[in-house]
Amino acid sequence: MSTETSLTRRLAMALATATAAALAAPALAAEHGSHRLDNGLVEITGYLDHADAGTLIVDAGGETWTVDFPHVPANANDQPVGLQLTVGMELTVQGHQAQDTAYRMRATRLIIDGTPYDL
Repeated sequence: MSTETSLTRRLAMALATATAAALAAPALAAEHGSHRLDNGLVEITGYLDHADAGTLIVDAGGETWTVDFPHVPANANDQPVGLQLTVGMELTVQGHQAQDTAYRMRATRLIIDGTPYDL
């Protein structure tokens, strides 16, 4: 086998290995992060950093998202029945991403422990 053929094979193997690793990395990463749903909504899964009346701050795979509720509650104690928000809890948010900023959205649904809360 010539040196040129051997070098070509090694380069091809290195390229194939690098490509496989790059493609596998997202699948091996935690599920936290964001992605688009088929219906045009964005879904993020992460941990709650902060909550106040009408806004959540969620860390989703290293991305800090500001999540706005469609209707600000009359006071800070108004929450959907059965919904308890605690800093550090894991949650999934579905909604419409803001046009003017990458990490801001208006929530249409919260999913906590598998229970959906439509907003």
